[in-house]
Amino acid sequence: MKKIVFSLALSLVAMQLTSCGNYARQQTPEQMSTPFICEGLHVKRAQWDFVDDYGLKIHVDGRCHSGQRHGQFNFFYNNRQLAKTKFVNDREVKTACKVQGREISTNLENCMNMHANAIKDTKSK
Repeated sequence: MKKIVFSLALSLVAMQLTSCGNYARQQTPEQMSTPFICEGLHVKRAQWDFVDDYGLKIHVDGRCHSGQRHGQFNFFYNNRQLAKTKFVNDREVKTACKVQGREISTNLENCMNMHANAIKDTKSK
């Protein structure tokens, strides 16, 4: 009986360790045109092109691990890097925001807001 329970427990652990097989290893064009969501993906070099909440066409590249954002994500507008954000298990850890030639530490939402306002100001001039 102990061998059966041990074998069952070992099998469950092995299944959890190999569960990445349930995730897609490539993005579909539909997934690439949405905001940077990793749900259902396990991709080393994921990419997204979408229009953000501020009306800016943003390009993002990053890594999806077991359906979660994990690692560095780079945000670009017109081929200019706006921010780089580190995610761990789908949670934002830190963001380096590039604003007016300086790099400041803030959260991603605040960074994108600063860029949207700066771009809006330059367009209105």
